[in-house]
Amino acid sequence: MPALARAEATVEGEPQAGILERLPDPSACVLESIWEEEWNRNLADAALERVKQKANPKHYQLFDLFVRKNWSVGEITRTMEVTEHQVYTAKSRISALLQKEVRRLESAII
Repeated sequence: MPALARAEATVEGEPQAGILERLPDPSACVLESIWEEEWNRNLADAALERVKQKANPKHYQLFDLFVRKNWSVGEITRTMEVTEHQVYTAKSRISALLQKEVRRLESAII
């Protein structure tokens, strides 16, 4: 093989086939990312459902309106006839329960 052809077939002394084999498969990265996103969503949904069953229904409703449905505090206080403090307290309590449940589910899986 002429020297020029041999130089094209290698990069820094390594055959191109070896270089290509070491490159990560881009489709595998995309699939892994999608799987990870789906896993986290399912974990959060499971935790949310468990918290919903355990929590004070009024607190959960305030949390749901504020966090999940993106209602303003003003809308919630008028509609539900509660104070701003109650909205923020419910959000804090349910968020803490949710985080605790996610950790519990993760440790149960591992």
